[in-house]
Amino acid sequence: VGQGIERGQQIVFIIEKGQGFRDVGFALQKAGLIKSRFWFDGYVLLSNKYHKMQAGVYGIASGATCAQIARQISGGDVLQERITIMEGWNANDIANYLVRRQIFSQNDFWSAIQEQQELVESILDGEISGGSIGLEGFLYPDTYQFPMGSSMSAVLQEILLNFKSKISDQLRADIKSQDKNLYDILIMASLLEKEVRLYNDKQMVAGILWKRLGASWPLQVDVAPETYQKKGLPTEPICNPSIESIKAAVYYQENPYWFYLSAKNGQTIFSATFAQHKAATQKYLRSDL
Repeated sequence: VGQGIERGQQIVFIIEKGQGFRDVGFALQKAGLIKSRFWFDGYVLLSNKYHKMQAGVYGIASGATCAQIARQISGGDVLQERITIMEGWNANDIANYLVRRQIFSQNDFWSAIQEQQELVESILDGEISGGSIGLEGFLYPDTYQFPMGSSMSAVLQEILLNFKSKISDQLRADIKSQDKNLYDILIMASLLEKEVRLYNDKQMVAGILWKRLGASWPLQVDVAPETYQKKGLPTEPICNPSIESIKAAVYYQENPYWFYLSAKNGQTIFSATFAQHKAATQKYLRSDL
């Protein structure tokens, strides 16, 4: 119990599960955070906090009194980690980010992925039968805060539950009314996330891609080479899309176009015919522009 690791003006102090207040007091004294564990023990007993000592990783301020430390530990005021998953990251991007931040290892991440399989299946609510669905597409881009020392599995569960909260009953009903399923929507949304920036453009591109699927065309989406080689959606999402991209895949705009391209300035150019598309490619993607 306890570590004398400095973190700015704080000392990191760890309380493990099952440790009693006397063990904590002894460790605090050993770490140099208090002068006498007897003062700490006495305060904890008199203030009736002895049964409220909570396990976790604490950042205890240098010079904190016995009373301040006891209140902090009994209140579970632990150090927090903060991570941000960016829109369009895939699972590998997230794993590498967590390793760079020295929060979790690759093994922690991929093991936890396996552990949360059941939760993903419950989110899909039996829509997909047979085969194992991965977590790609469900790792919702957002900022997350969690107690330092949390397991990767617990963090992953929070991420997945956040995703689940974004998929409203209305959204599910609207997907069903189109004879589509949530997983196909996620795959489409992941393509939109990587292809275009603006919501209106995403809606337009979604309209084109759904139309291509309906006409048995290959999707031919640059961010997913397999869509040039075979017809249909990719087998799984290529990244983790934002709710904006998910909604664009559901509430797409029907339009007269069959082709589009992203100009170097970020503008999306739409064309009704292949000849127009070729001309647009020459105009907007020339190397000398």
